Amino acid sequence: MKTFLTIVVCACVSACHLPNPSPTLARDKAARSPGDPEPPMQPQAVQRDETLVAADAPGTVRIVEGPLREVSGVTSGRAWLLETYQNTLSEKLELARRLAANEVETGDLRKAHAALVAEHATVAARSTELDARVRELETQTIDLARRLAESEIARLELQKSDLEREARHDRMERGARNDMTERGARNDSTERPR
Repeated sequence: MKTFLTIVVCACVSACHLPNPSPTLARDKAARSPGDPEPPMQPQAVQRDETLVAADAPGTVRIVEGPLREVSGVTSGRAWLLETYQNTLSEKLELARRLAANEVETGDLRKAHAALVAEHATVAARSTELDARVRELETQTIDLARRLAESEIARLELQKSDLEREARHDRMERGARNDMTERGARNDSTERPR
């Protein structure tokens, strides 16, 4: 996987250093006069060398002592390869560092998530417990209100019967007084003519 990643990065970096042929072709086409022949479709930066390479025996390695052929617009050489390798290696190390930081952060987030899930479960259990307590208190309150209403009704009925008794007693006393007053008045009227 690491080798594949290195190859892909090297290919991308080398592709980035290739010149774009589109501006060169457009500029050449504009500068050309109408009678000139068509230029080849290949950009000017890349040139072909048609010389044959000497054949070596199979399994032998040939070391070239002379300078490498330059291809216009393409960077090459050991320094470029070393620089590309070092850049790829530093990018790999940076990605590994970021991956480790992300793994640490993911671990912290998982721990925080687990703590929140546990806290949610605790809160849900406490909520269920409090709901049951509220229902119990509502039942007690309704029962207490019913008993209070019954006792208040009984007290009012007792007070009513007391008031009715007192009212009857007062009527009887008034009736007795009236009778006494009437008797006294009759007695007075019967006594005067004598």
